[in-house]
Amino acid sequence: TDSVIPTVYDIELLRGVAIAGRGASIEGAMGLARSFYVDAPAEAETPPDAVQTAATRFDIDSIQRLADLHDSIFGTGTQAEEQTRIVRDDIQAAVACYQSVYGTQVIDPHAFATFLNEHACGIGARDHFKSLRTLLTRMRDIGLTPIEYIAMRNRLLSRLAPADSFIGVTDLAHAIQAYGEMPAPAAPTS
Repeated sequence: TDSVIPTVYDIELLRGVAIAGRGASIEGAMGLARSFYVDAPAEAETPPDAVQTAATRFDIDSIQRLADLHDSIFGTGTQAEEQTRIVRDDIQAAVACYQSVYGTQVIDPHAFATFLNEHACGIGARDHFKSLRTLLTRMRDIGLTPIEYIAMRNRLLSRLAPADSFIGVTDLAHAIQAYGEMPAPAAPTS
């Protein structure tokens, strides 16, 4: 007899979209081990490496669609580093312009999101913010707990807001969220 064994999960695919996945142990697969699903509210500063997610919890097709969206933003293979650098540089340039226009080093995520809509120097980051908002929304929708989502989000956005950047990971996440809640951009001013 012929049989087909479907792909149930792909840890490397999860890692590719910033989810620290782990496979099932033999005991877990046999139902002999217990796992806990923690849905307590996450702290914004949850260390990304402190959280691992059971890969078997997710639908492989949903993860593949997520990976396709991720790759459309960050690139794949040899182009990934360059594409990520372009996204990071566009966002960092918009942040630097915001700081220059408002004469502040402090980034207010909501004010920054508004700034992207209203100022010409925000144009380069707009499409990135729109795509990142879609990616983060889809990541939330696959069933991550709040702690897992925050850890994944921080891993993902740390590529765009490195430690020496003008904007931190949490502020960047809040600005992306705020941008997604705004009306369509107005004609930019200089």
